[in-house]
Amino acid sequence: APNFDARFLLYHEKVRTTKVYIRDATAVGSYPLLLFGGKIKINHERSSAVCDGWIHFRAAPRVAVLFKHLRAELDALLMEKIASPAMDISHRVDVVRAIVEVLDSESAATLERSALASSPAP
Repeated sequence: APNFDARFLLYHEKVRTTKVYIRDATAVGSYPLLLFGGKIKINHERSSAVCDGWIHFRAAPRVAVLFKHLRAELDALLMEKIASPAMDISHRVDVVRAIVEVLDSESAATLERSALASSPAP
């Protein structure tokens, strides 16, 4: 069986013939789901967040709130850009940079975990 570094697998299509197959699939990490997925609900008492009503994450409440705010900033920026395609978004480059840094940080951590897991014991 394939080994994926990410916890989630997104797919475009599910087909059932003699077996069930998925097409156009890609492994995806938690951060992209929190930034681009469904609505985020935070449970401060349980230190958890739920995306789209069914994808559960363990997260410090402060971190979950930061993701929710960054997501709100991204959504607002996208709505502005969709409403005015010619609009210059350079005044909001901070939001784009923050998102890139967050996504890069998860990618770097995933690569580090993979390297540690595949390294031979000394």
